[in-house]
Amino acid sequence: MDNQLIQIYLLVCQIYNSHSSLKYQRLSNFKPVFTDEEIITIYLFGQLNEKFKHRQIHNFIRQYWLDWFPHLPSYQAFNRRLNLLNDNFQTLFAHLLNSLNFKKKRFSEDFLIDSMPIMLALGSRAKRARVAPEIEKTGFCATKQINFHGVRIHLIGNRRTGSLPTPTRIWLKEGNVHDLTALREIRDELPAGINLFGDKAYADTSFRKELESRKIKLLTPLKKPKKEDLSDQ
Repeated sequence: MDNQLIQIYLLVCQIYNSHSSLKYQRLSNFKPVFTDEEIITIYLFGQLNEKFKHRQIHNFIRQYWLDWFPHLPSYQAFNRRLNLLNDNFQTLFAHLLNSLNFKKKRFSEDFLIDSMPIMLALGSRAKRARVAPEIEKTGFCATKQINFHGVRIHLIGNRRTGSLPTPTRIWLKEGNVHDLTALREIRDELPAGINLFGDKAYADTSFRKELESRKIKLLTPLKKPKKEDLSDQ
């Protein structure tokens, strides 16, 4: 774990030094002893160690890694500064995705697509929520059968044997945008000659034929009709 923490910190510092936009603009000459690079390192390190809440991450560092971060601020200060670095994370992850050089390196011809809702308000509160109205919308999560207010993260990954798919595209859409609609919007960016696997949300005969004309094969599951065999489909 020591090596993991060191590698994360060095990577964050390297990206910070190569992107001036990541330098947090302050209204005074005050420079905190605990740097933004350390905060991002702690957050990423916590996520990799299955600590997904801010307080869990702060407690994890305070209990086991305080010698490495002797100037760790209080939880309230840590949480406030972490929230202020929201835009920095977008630049950070964009750099990491670009560094993988997806356009030149393809592990296979098989790609997978899926989405995940980011829920900021649930159930009856979803329709009353007012957070980020320019992008957050009320949608429905079919998996959990619940209304939510938020966004959806859409991801296309390249299949790798014996490993998790490598992300090739990640984008956000409003919570009320259907998965198929989100895919239609980027169809011109899909490379020809690939197999694209998705769940039944992406099943559409006309869209499948459109992709086939560009040598893109869209594969979605079939629902077995009652008293019939799928082999006949």
